[in-house]
Amino acid sequence: MTFWIVAAGLTGLTCLALLAALGRKGVQSADHNRAFYASQIAEIDRQLALRLIGEREAAAARTEAARRLLAVQPASEPSIAQGGATRNLAATVILLLVPAIALPVYLVRGTPDMPSFPLAGRQQPKPVDSQDVNVADALRQIETHLAAKPDDGRGHEVVGPVYLRLERYADAVRAFSAALQLLGPTADRHASLGEALVFQTKGAVTPEAKAAFEAGVSLDARHVKSRFFLALAAQQEGDKPRAIALLTALSADLPEGALKVEIARQLQELGVAPQGGAAIAALPVDEQSAAIRSMVEGLAQRLATSGGTVEEWARLIRALAVLKETDRARLILAEARQKFASAPDDLRRIEDAGKGL
Repeated sequence: MTFWIVAAGLTGLTCLALLAALGRKGVQSADHNRAFYASQIAEIDRQLALRLIGEREAAAARTEAARRLLAVQPASEPSIAQGGATRNLAATVILLLVPAIALPVYLVRGTPDMPSFPLAGRQQPKPVDSQDVNVADALRQIETHLAAKPDDGRGHEVVGPVYLRLERYADAVRAFSAALQLLGPTADRHASLGEALVFQTKGAVTPEAKAAFEAGVSLDARHVKSRFFLALAAQQEGDKPRAIALLTALSADLPEGALKVEIARQLQELGVAPQGGAAIAALPVDEQSAAIRSMVEGLAQRLATSGGTVEEWARLIRALAVLKETDRARLILAEARQKFASAPDDLRRIEDAGKGL
């Protein structure tokens, strides 16, 4: 009796699943597109966290990713009334025929008296990450689109970072090369191609990759990713003085963050004594607070007398907030607002720093 109760329940669930599928259109495709979009945003956030791209480049990349997502969404959904008669007929067929056919077939072909298979002997399937499946399916859709329209430079540019995350480095090289050729040279496109070439050779900065980074620097002398890999190239070539000079200059232009810590580590390996945050971290705990305050006071004095970059003003505001000197931080914030009032991008960075207050 228990078997037939279970069988009836499973049959009912099957009918419900089929009925639910009738009312759902395009959900799977939309999920795939959203998962692919999430993968792109994750890659943008990773590069932003490492300071390999700036806030403006990250915002532009997110906008382009969102545009691509909207472009593949259906322009409109059919009305509720459309196809209603067909769906009602299908629902009636499901509710009546599925149980009517399933029961006789099982009575003829089934074996309800067979004992249960031991649980310990059953092979457990390997769990599947649904997001990975969705990203893979969405990637196949984009690849099909690019195969039909190989001149879609934006498509190549969007899919390149996904190839990097999937460790498909040869595909990433082809995608970034196509984007560069179709859309024209920019520092980011040259650097992305160089980065893919470095990953493809397991960390070696080949002459081809080095040329790409040099092209990036020629278009933007402050481009972080290009400068970082050129310093790495100097290390691999055995040009220690040049590597130190490039890393030191890059570190001076960076705010505190993961990339700056990595550069400090590399400089220390090259024999350069740690400075700034790295030097403070090496001090005993009871001496760190005094060292931090000394560094903050030195920065404040320099900005007051000779000025500095927007990153340095933002760093001072954040440091004062961490030290709980809120009133002083607000005064610095007001001064920075006046100083950068005519530069909207710089003013936005100042406002971001002031959010901690």
